Amino acid sequence: MISNLIININMKSFFLILVLFFLIVDNVSATGIGLRPLRTNITIDPGNSKDIILTVINNENFTQIVRPEFQTYTSHNEAGYPVAKKMEKDDPDNIISWIEFENEKIEVEGNSEINVKATITVPKNAEPGGRYGALIYGPILPNASGVSIRTRVASLLLLSVSGDEKFDGEVLDFKVANEGKIYSDKGINFIVSFKNNGNVHTSPNGNISILNEKREKIASIYKVIDNNKKEIISNEIPVNLYGNFVLPNLKRDYESLWKENVVNGQITAKLNFVFRKGESEEIVEREINVNVKDDLFVESFDFISDDNKSFFNVKIKNNGTVYERIKGSIDILNEFDYKIAEVVIPDKIDYIAPKETRNFKLDFLDKKLPEGNYTIKSNVIYGFENKKLDIKSNFGSNSNFMIIGVVGGSILFIISIIFLVRRKNKN
Repeated sequence: MISNLIININMKSFFLILVLFFLIVDNVSATGIGLRPLRTNITIDPGNSKDIILTVINNENFTQIVRPEFQTYTSHNEAGYPVAKKMEKDDPDNIISWIEFENEKIEVEGNSEINVKATITVPKNAEPGGRYGALIYGPILPNASGVSIRTRVASLLLLSVSGDEKFDGEVLDFKVANEGKIYSDKGINFIVSFKNNGNVHTSPNGNISILNEKREKIASIYKVIDNNKKEIISNEIPVNLYGNFVLPNLKRDYESLWKENVVNGQITAKLNFVFRKGESEEIVEREINVNVKDDLFVESFDFISDDNKSFFNVKIKNNGTVYERIKGSIDILNEFDYKIAEVVIPDKIDYIAPKETRNFKLDFLDKKLPEGNYTIKSNVIYGFENKKLDIKSNFGSNSNFMIIGVVGGSILFIISIIFLVRRKNKN
């Protein structure tokens, strides 16, 4: 179950781990400061205070003086990254005056850590709802000549002021990312767009099941490594596995990638999504159909050779629905079935779009091919199921040149030693 999966995974991803870099006057160096926890989620009644304890970590082998700061933020983009803005002190959303650090400066010995305290005091007249910010810690660097990199780290603060808290939301969309485009080497990325209509942050979650054409559930579609470095295989793709929040009156897109055991056919992605609404949970189910079809066809494979160059022209038609990127290699065999050359397909070769025919020029020799008869053996594969691209071709050359090896253009030819066995001329 996805709930069990969440328990086993370290909460290592959320809105943003704020690591800020500044150019400071000093020698070129970097200061290693860490901070935990990465996020604090806390509820406080108006007129009350609570302490939070953070741990500042000095990863360097020398003592550092660290100074705390606080940054209020009120929004994030659709991917969940906080968006900071300048705020007046009397702005009701600006809670910088609510935060008091125990120490203005903290000395942390090399390769050690220290606990620090910050106190949050909520005014009596504070309105219920969510308030957000980041507790930031960074080293104080001495003034000197040169340039250094100052690293500041942050722990996110998600504060709920108790009272008339409103939990509400809606699923705006469930779709395939990239405007529905599917790429054979990237998996299928689903997006759940959720709008928080409440006045406090919330953390919805769920899962996606994949059904085949017979509406049978496809197994082993998600893989993750837990805290103990153990591989966990799931029959469902989690949505918001790490418990990321969406702030009040904002939209957030939760992405879920299907990359394991992707199959061809008319599949159905079934969403089961849960979020808090009032005092209970709302369960939303959605379905979308996705046609996954890997289907490439070699229309032509021509050998061309002149005094300056030898190359292949390959024309490939994509009859499927997936943006395909071929991979693998092509062997060239002489008349004795001995492999004399190998074409290695580059990792970043162009995609072939659905319904598109694309020509590839495969350069491999800067001279005419030596005299003889040759055969092509394809080791080229494509698609989610690693289908073999069928290439069959026989060709010959009447050149008298012998070529040991050469690097081609966009396609790399690895030429082993070429053995040419030539028949003796009969007198």
